[in-house]
Amino acid sequence: MRTFQPNKARFEIVPSGRRDVLAIVDLDDGDMSVTNDAEAVVAFLADREYIYEDTRLIYRDSCGIWDELRHDGNGRFLGFKVIHARTMAEASSIIRAEDET
Repeated sequence: MRTFQPNKARFEIVPSGRRDVLAIVDLDDGDMSVTNDAEAVVAFLADREYIYEDTRLIYRDSCGIWDELRHDGNGRFLGFKVIHARTMAEASSIIRAEDET
């Protein structure tokens, strides 16, 4: 796992088990959350080529819930997608089911 702090949020990239899914975990260290710093987080990850247009970006928020940060693949944050999963495996399963429809 690698720790990053692109602006104010600090997070780690964790293995998701899928090439098309990037998973990050909010470190919740008292600074700004990934949720509140989403634009900077997405821009940072796109700048460093961690995410592309077809990459799903899921994150565990400071409450421990997994949701998705929607993006255009070029560093622009498009909004949140509620997954409301308790585990990364559950979030990945929900995304897989969506991809199959």
